[in-house]
Amino acid sequence: MQPNHSKQERLLLLYGLYTQGTEAAAEDVTNPDRLAELRKALLSVSSDKKSPPLFFEALISVPVENYVPGAASFAYVADCLSLSGCLSIRKS
Repeated sequence: MQPNHSKQERLLLLYGLYTQGTEAAAEDVTNPDRLAELRKALLSVSSDKKSPPLFFEALISVPVENYVPGAASFAYVADCLSLSGCLSIRKS
């Protein structure tokens, strides 16, 4: 989740190395149970531990076998306001 060009709204970007990875990411953000897991992970990295960060990165690891995505897991979650290393908002 990163700020848009005007910094007034946010954009959610989903990437996968292949179609199956992007498909798994899209399924994760539309599944209420997985969103609850993401929220819990985001709360753990937020500065106040009460609300998820506005801007964040989440790396989802998805095994793929025979072109079918398997069970996804969160490999990395970061609050991009408190961590200058977030790729989506890193200064050049």
